[in-house]
Amino acid sequence: MLWINQIIFWIPLIVIVVVLLWTWRKIVTNQVIEVAKLKNIVILIVGVSFLKILSQIGFLYYALKKDPLGMYLLPGQGTSYFSQSIWLISKPLILGIITGVVLLLFALLIKRLITRPWFDTTDFFVIFLTGFIMGFPGVLLLLLGSLLLMIIWQLVVAAVLKRSLTEGRLPWSPFLLFMTILHLLLSNFNFYQHFLAILHLI
Repeated sequence: MLWINQIIFWIPLIVIVVVLLWTWRKIVTNQVIEVAKLKNIVILIVGVSFLKILSQIGFLYYALKKDPLGMYLLPGQGTSYFSQSIWLISKPLILGIITGVVLLLFALLIKRLITRPWFDTTDFFVIFLTGFIMGFPGVLLLLLGSLLLMIIWQLVVAAVLKRSLTEGRLPWSPFLLFMTILHLLLSNFNFYQHFLAILHLI
């Protein structure tokens, strides 16, 4: 049954990383992504994440039902084990949605209050999407890491191209996407999990 768990884990991860890489490549090469396509990307990733949660819950139910002792942990057996397990499995998805919405509302508020063009249409979709994937408290790593990458990039551009640090608008999307992709890939390694635990980000 281990192979089913592996499929449930790896297929959604691969799909999400590939879609994010495609989006990141489009943005860094200055290719225009239509709003309709951005909406489809958001729907696809949220849908894949939702299906992953449903698959995990379904597999848990099946495994408990097939186990002679596990069947006593199913709903209706006087225990809250299954409902608690559903909450633990669904919690990242719920927190991700809340985080993505809060980040999006915060970005819209900044756009409304500040006349300087900090965000474009692409940024708003990416802000929600990366906030959804990173969730809470991972969003702290997303924001700090992206800000650090932006500063480093500006310094490199200023040093190499002799361009002013304030020249033009620096888009958020490439840095948010890069941090999210990096996080998804590194999350499979113990050293990174240990690093996040030290920072109390998991």
